[in-house]
Amino acid sequence: MPHRALLHAELDACFSHPSGIEREDVDHIVEAFAIVKGKDEVAFEEYRTKGPILEVHHAMAKTIHTGEPYRTTLEPPPADPSLRHPQPIRPEWARS
Repeated sequence: MPHRALLHAELDACFSHPSGIEREDVDHIVEAFAIVKGKDEVAFEEYRTKGPILEVHHAMAKTIHTGEPYRTTLEPPPADPSLRHPQPIRPEWARS
């Protein structure tokens, strides 16, 4: 799965926990996105967006219960310097 899609799955799962949204509710919410589901099924023959969100939600729930820190599966991880824009297209205020 593309890096951006996995990052999006982590964000979706992350925002559900402080709100007290359980896995079954996340499943129901994600199923409500009919357009995303339809596009996934046409492109990949399955609802590919749903699985990673539920997996990350489960992994985060486990860390909440065990107290162990959550470890992202993103490679490279978020904020990795290799992901930044090339210097010439960065705005003036962001150049260092």
